[in-house]
Amino acid sequence: MATPMRDLRAKKLLSQAKLAQRARVSINTINRAENHPEHIPNVVTQERIARALGVDRRLIWPDELPSEKAAV
Repeated sequence: MATPMRDLRAKKLLSQAKLAQRARVSINTINRAENHPEHIPNVVTQERIARALGVDRRLIWPDELPSEKAAV
């Protein structure tokens, strides 16, 4: 099942590595956000990823609170 983040990344023709670089987060953070929706990144990381994709973070994570296990 594709996630909004994966769909946006694909539409912009970005690899996970390129998105991670643009967002200044690890590739593991991108992978986890796309493949493990139970691990929601913290708000700062959400903002970085959304900004790198050119969208508001609520488009990807509407009304979601970060998990305590999520890493920056």
